[in-house]
Amino acid sequence: MSSVAILSGCVDPRFDLDVEKTILKCESISAVEVFPAHKATPTFEDLNKHDMCVVYSFHFFKDPVALGDLLAKYVTCGKGLLIFSMGALIQGSSVKAALSGQIVDGGFVPLAKGPNLTTKSTLGKTILKGHPILENVETFTGGESVSWRVRAIVSNLESSRLVAEWKDTVPLITEARKGSKFGIVVVLNFNAFSKDVSSISWSREDNHAELLISNSCSYILKGVLFRKKKNKGKFSQSNKK
Repeated sequence: MSSVAILSGCVDPRFDLDVEKTILKCESISAVEVFPAHKATPTFEDLNKHDMCVVYSFHFFKDPVALGDLLAKYVTCGKGLLIFSMGALIQGSSVKAALSGQIVDGGFVPLAKGPNLTTKSTLGKTILKGHPILENVETFTGGESVSWRVRAIVSNLESSRLVAEWKDTVPLITEARKGSKFGIVVVLNFNAFSKDVSSISWSREDNHAELLISNSCSYILKGVLFRKKKNKGKFSQSNKK
C-alpha cells in the first residue's frame, strides 16, 4: 500500500477534505497527508516519504516557483505526480494559482498552461485505447452547467501523450515520463474537488469521476512501485558482488 501527499492551493479546508476522500477511494492508497501549499512550500524530505503527489489549486500557492522546482526534483527521483489542471495550470489573472518553476519549464508536464474554459462538456474520444486510466470509465461530465478546465494543448514534448479528449476536442487526460528513471506525470483537465463542496464541479453520483481519479492514482503508483522493485534488485545484486 502507498501513501500520497496532497499539495493544496486552496484556503478552504473543506475542499482538501473532499479531495482526500476521493484519493482514498483508490485501493492502492492507505494514507494521505495534506500540505497547505498556500501557506508554505513543503520540503523535499516531507514529500519523499510519499510515493505520489497530488497537486490542485483553487486560490493560490504561496511560492509557485519553489513548489515547481521541488516537484521537478521529486519526479526526477522516480516518484509520481497527478496534477488537476484547474488552477494549477491556469493562465491569466490568477498567476499564483498556477505552478511555475522547473516542473513546467523543465518539460515535465504534458499539458500546456491555458485560459479558463467553462463551457459544459463530456468524455469524448479515447486516443489511447485500453489505457488503464480509462478502465471501466464509460461516461464523465465535468459539471451540471459548466465544465471547469483549461483551454490548452498537449505540450510539445517527445514524452507527452494524449490519452483522451473532451467531446469538444480539448485534452482531458494527458501523461508524460521524461525518462525511464523518472516518475509518471498525469494531468487531469478538470477540478480535483466534487460538487459536494462546489456547484461548479463534477458529481459523485452521476458519473465516473471517482473511478477516473482512482485509476489515475493506481496507474501512477504502479510505475513508482515497479521502479522501486527494480532498483532494489539492482542494489541486492551489487551487494552480492
